[in-house]
Amino acid sequence: MREILPYAVSVLTAFIAAVSSVFISRRETKTEIEKLIKQHEFDLETEREKHMHELEKQELEHKHQIDMLKIEAENKLGSDVLNTVFSEAMKMPETRNQILQGMRSSKKMK
Repeated sequence: MREILPYAVSVLTAFIAAVSSVFISRRETKTEIEKLIKQHEFDLETEREKHMHELEKQELEHKHQIDMLKIEAENKLGSDVLNTVFSEAMKMPETRNQILQGMRSSKKMK
């Protein structure tokens, strides 16, 4: 028994040290995992906010583009109407005669 006792004590202390080491590392690992989960949740929330800001920015740009296209369409419509009115007026003989008279009188004044 005396021969085995030193070995048994060594084995027992090693076993106790191993078990306590496992429990301590599990507790620390659990704490680290909880920290990582909290950091991950924070990062996700930050990304959500970033995404929402990006969506708002794109919506504003899209609205601006639509407004610009509306203005451009209105300007084109106005110029098309004026061109149509002018071309129709030029088809009328009375209008052409008035323009020709105006041009002749301006030449005489010079």
